[in-house]
Amino acid sequence: MRTVFFFACTFAIGCGASTTGRLPPGFSRTAAGSVPRSNLELQSVDNFGFTGVVAQVPRDRVPGPALARASQSCPGTPSGYRQYWDDGDERWAVVVGAAEQTCEVVSARDGDLAWVRKNLPTDPVPGEIRGTVRSFGDSRILEVARREGPDADDFVVELETLAGKRYLLFISPSGAIIHRLRRYPGLIDLPESD
Repeated sequence: MRTVFFFACTFAIGCGASTTGRLPPGFSRTAAGSVPRSNLELQSVDNFGFTGVVAQVPRDRVPGPALARASQSCPGTPSGYRQYWDDGDERWAVVVGAAEQTCEVVSARDGDLAWVRKNLPTDPVPGEIRGTVRSFGDSRILEVARREGPDADDFVVELETLAGKRYLLFISPSGAIIHRLRRYPGLIDLPESD
């Protein structure tokens, strides 16, 4: 008999169609090793399948080279750890700081840097993306972050419209929208990994 995992998830799906729900490789293993009662994030940028997953994990799951990379890029006391699957690539994140003052260092298992994500103030929104964010009308800005590194050069903005719709926006430094994802809360049941 197999046990079923029950997770709270946040789904971020490209606007325009519904996804088939195909999970990325390694999802079950990532979910099984995540911090109990923490959210998992699933992302689909093509409305076809989920290409990314983010899970909070305990420190002992993060490879030593990824921990070392984080201490070089964002000195300070770690406040959390994450495992990313992005189009099949496994990555590890170390979060330093708390609330709006966080720095997240994302790297491969061997410590090769993917990107550094730093949270920015939500008011005022950085000038280079202000016009793009304003195009959503009156909305509440929940988070603004800047990602820079070999695998990312963008701003990430989470906002909620007055109608209650949540969006996750990936915006280029020039202000162009790279991905516009709608955020949905959800639950997912999975067979337990053997």
